[in-house]
Amino acid sequence: MLEHKTSPTSIPRPLQRMKETLSKRQSLINEINFTYRRLLRMLPAITKRVHDGPVERTFAEQDEMDGLIRDRLGRVATEHGLTPEACTCEEAEAMVESVRYADRAARTPAERSVTVLAALTSVRAFLIRLWDKLIGALSPSDQGDLRTEAKALQEREAELHRELITLAQRPGATADRS
Repeated sequence: MLEHKTSPTSIPRPLQRMKETLSKRQSLINEINFTYRRLLRMLPAITKRVHDGPVERTFAEQDEMDGLIRDRLGRVATEHGLTPEACTCEEAEAMVESVRYADRAARTPAERSVTVLAALTSVRAFLIRLWDKLIGALSPSDQGDLRTEAKALQEREAELHRELITLAQRPGATADRS
């Protein structure tokens, strides 16, 4: 008979994997929540400084959608015992700060629209990747509805990303309007 050697403080391997999986899920939810929370604080102020009608409207609409996405994530994650918690997310912080920097560094209103649009597009792509990681960390068998909701929210995020790309490609999007 084989003896299983474990110390009194060690966790059996399957339980350790489960703990790591839950920790990964929680970390991803925290990072997604953190990113939306930061965008929700920053985007309204940037929207007021952008003087390009279509860009201004799009930013305002995206700010509203960010709030809805964050609320839906919080609700469904909480139902599964994964309530979003405060965290320090360096990569997310850097992504959001790139938007703030683009806003502050712009010399003209036209430059502000273009640079903020590009930086925000990068944040949206980052969020799509985070959603993808979260979906991959959720098993259909034990958290199917959370996984389904995460897929729906990722699709919403992808729509926001497409809106920004379409806006950036419109005729005159990079024209000098100063």
